[in-house]
Amino acid sequence: MHSVSTDHRASPPDSRSGERSQSTPNRQDRVAIARRPVRLVVSSLVTLVLLAGCASDRAYDQQRAQETARTTDQAVIDIQASFTANRYASPTTTATPTPQPPGILHEIGLATSISGDNQPSTFVTAVANNAGRVYVTANLDGLSDGVTVGIGWYVNTLKPEDFVFVGESSVTVEGGGRQWIAVPYDLNGALEPRDYAVYLYVDGEVIGSLGIEILPAGSQPRSV
Repeated sequence: MHSVSTDHRASPPDSRSGERSQSTPNRQDRVAIARRPVRLVVSSLVTLVLLAGCASDRAYDQQRAQETARTTDQAVIDIQASFTANRYASPTTTATPTPQPPGILHEIGLATSISGDNQPSTFVTAVANNAGRVYVTANLDGLSDGVTVGIGWYVNTLKPEDFVFVGESSVTVEGGGRQWIAVPYDLNGALEPRDYAVYLYVDGEVIGSLGIEILPAGSQPRSV
């Protein structure tokens, strides 16, 4: 009877352990379950922080873009205003002195002889190519002492840009004011008989011109 009583009250230890493990979580499970909400909270907080950071970055970028746009617009306005002011500003009122011409030409001609004050005895329009020394004489005003008066001889063509240079000569002015200037040129037979243009210069600036016909050697000069 002792054996029967023992079998009836006792349960196998393995059966009781199995039932306990199925119905009641052990310590490790309780710790894991307890940590789940914490992990969820931390994960949520991280997500919120990231979202807030992204929103903050977007807001900052938008603000920077607006500031850049305002700055750019203002810079364009300033540049346009500066350009307009510079383009349409009234010129300065500083008086610019009017340059004086190097000389004023009153009369010019070709002469075969001159007087002591360089006045021509008579003007000629044509002369032989071997006539010797001739003079381009000019009555000039406004000359300064020491300026150079020169002449250049060119073959006279239909177009001035096609003129062919053939010779030159010059003199230095002594004294100022109005006076006759005679610039000599030697005709030694080298020039071909034809029409020529002679330009008169004062310090390199053209102030007059003269047409001259060169005749064959031995021809008599033709007066005006």
